Amino acid sequence: MSDTITLIIIFSSYIVSMLVYWFLLMQSKNYTLRKANTTGVRFSSQTKPVSGGIGFFFMSIVTAVFLLYFIDDKTLITQRHITIGLSLIIAFFAGLLDDINNTPPLFKFISQLLTALICIYSGIVINISDSEIFNYIFTALWIIGIMNSLNMLDNMDAVASVSSLAVIISLTANNYFTTLDLPIHIFLMIIFFALLSFMFFNWNPSKMYMGDSGSQFLGALLSIFSVIYIWNPTLNAEVDYPVMRSFTVIFLSFLIPFSDTFTVTVNRLLKGKSPFVGGRDHTTHFLYYRGLNEKTIAVIFLLIMLVTNITAVMITIGLFSVTHPFCLTITILAFAYFIFAYINTKVTKQPNNEKTVH
Repeated sequence: MSDTITLIIIFSSYIVSMLVYWFLLMQSKNYTLRKANTTGVRFSSQTKPVSGGIGFFFMSIVTAVFLLYFIDDKTLITQRHITIGLSLIIAFFAGLLDDINNTPPLFKFISQLLTALICIYSGIVINISDSEIFNYIFTALWIIGIMNSLNMLDNMDAVASVSSLAVIISLTANNYFTTLDLPIHIFLMIIFFALLSFMFFNWNPSKMYMGDSGSQFLGALLSIFSVIYIWNPTLNAEVDYPVMRSFTVIFLSFLIPFSDTFTVTVNRLLKGKSPFVGGRDHTTHFLYYRGLNEKTIAVIFLLIMLVTNITAVMITIGLFSVTHPFCLTITILAFAYFIFAYINTKVTKQPNNEKTVH
């Protein structure tokens, strides 16, 4: 694919995405899609449209049309691509139904499990053990876990967006420097610029949320592609400490979602609450209680995720080993943030007038 075509794809996907979100925002005045659970109070108002996921899904359809009509070699489109497409469709519509009807948690779990099973059946599996059964279970837990983690992270303007953006950069780079699957490369670039344009509407003060349709779509996308390009990258040479490398790269790639999900889950369980009940007790919220505003928190998260994901890419493509002083330094700093994110929820006081919400 020539540089000219690449630039056309980049420019076109960004412009089309901006037009799609602008159209959805304008239409929200008459035919809006808002959270069905109006009784739940979030960190910010729930009255804003939750149309971001529709934009992501529309751009994925645009990608499919582009690949079918403009890629000369149709053999480049494989069963794996169809599997990924089907999984993302299931994730999107399950999230959309939750946005519209406030579906019970069991429905969301079944849709996430179905997404995982489709991937496993098609061979998208994390290979970390000699036991296939263990690998299947671990893969299912990974996909379901990341889909829920991103859904939980979508608790403040732009936070889930900037985190996803950084991971997509990592996935795109890994694909480019390893196998260079052209359809996947084009898809990730288009989704990247769709998400980048969405941030114009999602940046504080936001005009639009991504909704469960968006968080489930992105959660499925990040979890599935991370199995392929982070857990099981195609490497040109053997690497030292492969298990340590895999877990280090995963930790760096998903630092912010991991730290938030871990902190919220542990704190709620210690209080005898379900991790899925919700509350203004996320790591983002406690940074806000410490005095940071929402824009600053989003910028900090973006910078952290860019540094950790760039480091993860360097390790994955073999530029540095996992034991290189630079990589060790970034990993130690990342772990320090992980610990800080949890401790901060213990030492920073939550305002007394804050209701327990999600």
